[in-house]
Amino acid sequence: MTTQIQIQYLPPGELQPNPWNTNKLDPAAEGKLENSILEFEDLGGLYKPIICRELPDGSLQILGGEHRTRAAGRMGIGKVPVINLGPVSDVRAKALGLADNGQYGQDDAAGLAALLEELKLEEGLLSILPYSDSDLAGIFASTAIDLDEIGMGEGDEATHGLPDPDTLPARPTITHELMRFKVPVEDRDRVEKLIQTVIKEKGFKTEQDSLVAAGMALVEICNAAKGQL
Repeated sequence: MTTQIQIQYLPPGELQPNPWNTNKLDPAAEGKLENSILEFEDLGGLYKPIICRELPDGSLQILGGEHRTRAAGRMGIGKVPVINLGPVSDVRAKALGLADNGQYGQDDAAGLAALLEELKLEEGLLSILPYSDSDLAGIFASTAIDLDEIGMGEGDEATHGLPDPDTLPARPTITHELMRFKVPVEDRDRVEKLIQTVIKEKGFKTEQDSLVAAGMALVEICNAAKGQL
């Protein structure tokens, strides 16, 4: 039997975070989340409901949307949209939380770049999206060649000779690559503390891109471990 989902509006302070959520946001990402809520305030701000389950004592525990709930609390938002799934077992609740936090599929590079290029025309929109400057540079670099400019438009034959390299537009230099991986829950704090320690000791700057700083720290840790492997 399919559960009929209903949305109710509740104060964010009434919703309890779950103890196993491994999805964390750095201050920069938190700022982008708050800015996105403000940007779409005319559409309700929190347009994506908070997913909860009902505990035996009647309270609601967050399975998806903890960061949005916290942001709403910090911003003084009185009520947030909530979907109550009712009683859900721990196993299914954890699986649902991972599914909500996880990313399925892979963006088409050309389509994503075209969409982001369109959004660049609207002031401030790129700043609220979950992409760092290095992410955006890599996305735009993957589609930097204009086929019309080099004589390979839709009406051109594939038998054309290769274009003069000097006529090609310059491609932005990609200096970093985004990696995504998971660590065991019990090791997360230890890994995070080690990376933060290396960032501090090596003086890596974090104010511009915390992901780059974390990556540089990870490279340092790998280099230091070479002789021990």
